[in-house]
Amino acid sequence: MVTKFPFNDPVVSCLAFLNPAERGNLDFNDTLKIVKRFPVLVPSTTFAALEEEFIDYQVSPVDELPKFDSDTRVDSYWAAVSAMTNKITRTARFPLLTRVTRAMCCIPNSNADCERVFSMVKKIHTEHRASLDNSTLCDLLTTKINSDCACFQLKPDKDLLKTAKKACVAYNKDCGN
Repeated sequence: MVTKFPFNDPVVSCLAFLNPAERGNLDFNDTLKIVKRFPVLVPSTTFAALEEEFIDYQVSPVDELPKFDSDTRVDSYWAAVSAMTNKITRTARFPLLTRVTRAMCCIPNSNADCERVFSMVKKIHTEHRASLDNSTLCDLLTTKINSDCACFQLKPDKDLLKTAKKACVAYNKDCGN
């Protein structure tokens, strides 16, 4: 992992601002590097407003911010920060800053999800099912991913079984069977 991880990437080196324990040691330029790297997050016309939010976040008293300790997940902390409102205007207190933090928390730290999907495809598309249509494979994969129970625990309702039976009869009729 050490050889493949992009430690020299400026985004990775600037992610310290996500850690609430580093709140007082942060430099807005690091956040600005991230925002410039991902321009869809915050328009360049709002950089000044983002800097104001950043400074407001830095100078906010600890008792005004959500509680953070070693057991608190960073994404949970920032979700609580994004829910904070201005006491006077009742609008979001840090809308631009939390938009950036939400995006940075969404950066995957591994490719395990992709590998998991490839593994599912391999299990569905076996040599006995080699002629599966792509749409069928996609439908089976979608069902597998969105299912809450194991396949042997699935109890289809009568309407689903009736519809499947009609489709099977129609298919066999079209094939001449």
